[in-house]
Amino acid sequence: MDLEITTDLGEFPDEAVAEAIELLVIVMTNGLPGDFIDEGVCLAYNPYSGRALLTNSASQLLMENSMGDGFELCESEYGELDFE
Repeated sequence: MDLEITTDLGEFPDEAVAEAIELLVIVMTNGLPGDFIDEGVCLAYNPYSGRALLTNSASQLLMENSMGDGFELCESEYGELDFE
């Protein structure tokens, strides 16, 4: 597997799939944060951190917080993300 951020669920390792499920449960329970643009939202996997995350068309990144009950909004240090 190339070390690239991917939205291909087939490339997510089992731990990242479990984390993606947790992210979707948080979305279903709490919705998306108000400062997260809800356009082009998709799951992604970052092999560098080993984390599943949500991203959008504005390249904002949401990760599960340390409590497991909400999100952390992170800025991409890579600028605009281009998923294939």
